[in-house]
Amino acid sequence: MAGEREPIHCSLAYSGFALRHNGSPSPCCQWKFHEVKNITALEWWETDRYIKEVRSRIISDLENGIKHVGCSQCWTEESAGLKSLRQQSNQLIHFKNSPKDYTVLDLELNLGTLCNLRCIMCGPYASSLWETEYKLNPEKNKPWHYIFEKQSWVDDPKFLIWLTPFLKTVRRINFSGGEPLIIPQFESVIDQIISLGREKKIQITMNTNLTKLPKKLLSNLSKFKGVNIMVSLEGVGIKNDYLRFPSKWNDIQNNINLINNYSNINIEVHHTIQHSSIYALPELIDFCNLTQINNFHINTVQGKPQLELSGVPENDIKKFLKWANSSKLPHNLNSMIPSIKETKFDIETYNLFRKYVAYIDSINGTDWDDTFSPSKVL
Repeated sequence: MAGEREPIHCSLAYSGFALRHNGSPSPCCQWKFHEVKNITALEWWETDRYIKEVRSRIISDLENGIKHVGCSQCWTEESAGLKSLRQQSNQLIHFKNSPKDYTVLDLELNLGTLCNLRCIMCGPYASSLWETEYKLNPEKNKPWHYIFEKQSWVDDPKFLIWLTPFLKTVRRINFSGGEPLIIPQFESVIDQIISLGREKKIQITMNTNLTKLPKKLLSNLSKFKGVNIMVSLEGVGIKNDYLRFPSKWNDIQNNINLINNYSNINIEVHHTIQHSSIYALPELIDFCNLTQINNFHINTVQGKPQLELSGVPENDIKKFLKWANSSKLPHNLNSMIPSIKETKFDIETYNLFRKYVAYIDSINGTDWDDTFSPSKVL
């Protein structure tokens, strides 16, 4: 009929299940619970309520061609020419017909906030190290962060029992944190999959800072059908060490070299584009080209207005674009160049950025200007 909207397909709406930082279930890690009206916050074990109260509403919107409001990050990224999580997932999981029965094929486990870094674009909501800093210096941190109440759901002894039925059907599991490679429950789930004999049927992906790589865990990961390690990198060398404090670039580089010895383990780079990207990306792209890391993904910074590109001085944007014009760029970065060209400098965002890095330098003992050597005076 005229006026009807085309259905929007998202495989995660049908067969995805994700646990967020607070243990609340959702279709994926990017679904924005707070943007959806009349949805009750659920607990990790309330699977039936999730199916009836959340999943049904998302599917109803999508099947009627409505861009579900909780999926705003995908719509924003697709509008910017980026490949969204929805589009990536649709390539991995195909349906001839949209399934009505709920079988979890794609599982995302955010195993809490235990983390050994406090990255410039992060906060207490995802990093225990940021949580510790906040509690030590609450007045200094309040302008930039909100305190996140630590969740203990992941430590519940019933968690692995509840999770096991999902492990019997799932095709892909994505782990995040915090830092998965130092979270004990990550290793427990890996051990449980192996005990079920399903390691050859499951694709593992994880978001990691790759500063730690336990030998036993690496040995277990080598048994799986495939492992995709998504290394979060904002720069290399001292720029990495600044943006992902207190990581050491040599540790990350050594772990990348070690992983390259395993044929079933693939490495890709995930970069959160932000103010400092203008100064750090050229070296990072060179590193990826040198080490033949071909999969490079761009994420947009979320909830940090002080890090937006509108705070970068015009001359520095022009220098970046000149480099980009003469370089072979990854597809996702190349697709962002038009929007970077259209970036309008905003003095208030610039001043906010300067205040933020002054704060970062005061707690870390670092110096942003010495590290990045940008234009210091407008």
